[in-house]
Amino acid sequence: MASAVVKLFRMPEEAQKALSDLKGKGYKGEDISGVTPDALAKDWGLDEETVKYYQFGVALGGILVGAKTDEGKAADARSIMRSAESSPEREKVATNPSFRQAERMSATNPMDGPMSGDFRKY
Repeated sequence: MASAVVKLFRMPEEAQKALSDLKGKGYKGEDISGVTPDALAKDWGLDEETVKYYQFGVALGGILVGAKTDEGKAADARSIMRSAESSPEREKVATNPSFRQAERMSATNPMDGPMSGDFRKY
């Protein structure tokens, strides 16, 4: 049975590296590509909630890379895509200002902080 493996990348270089790494590992050109969020449900068979997640990521400047493969090779494709991501040091200097803004907003959100029991802080 075919499986779709999709990953959202922040940097174009990472997405390009993932595509070239997948090709280098023997994945066919017609089975790997940059993916549009609209094609995820129709052509790739992903559910609506997952599609909305990826649409949000693309709206912030992310790039989707997908691979169609059988179930046995899905974990391999995921591993290849994860290895194409940059180091945490490089992520701190992401070129897209939307990602930096989203990270700041998340870091200052009191809902993400530990609850102390003193609700006057919130």
